[in-house]
Amino acid sequence: MSRAVFVDASAWIAITNRRDDYHFVAQELYRELLAGKTPLFTTTWVAYEALSSKTYPHYPRQNYGRCSGCSSALPYPPAG
Repeated sequence: MSRAVFVDASAWIAITNRRDDYHFVAQELYRELLAGKTPLFTTTWVAYEALSSKTYPHYPRQNYGRCSGCSSALPYPPAG
């Protein structure tokens, strides 16, 4: 069995929003994970954040980038 993958709000937004810059990449990765029966998990807060972006179109989005060597989306540039 594959290792479980954490799906952050940025991924859910990209998967469901055709206007998102990462929509097609996110959809392809999502389909690959589903085809491979990879367990996906998220949190209630992540679901709230993703749904808030749908409910409130002007909800502030961070600039998300990919971390080399990992499959999760991370805020970029890092806060600090």
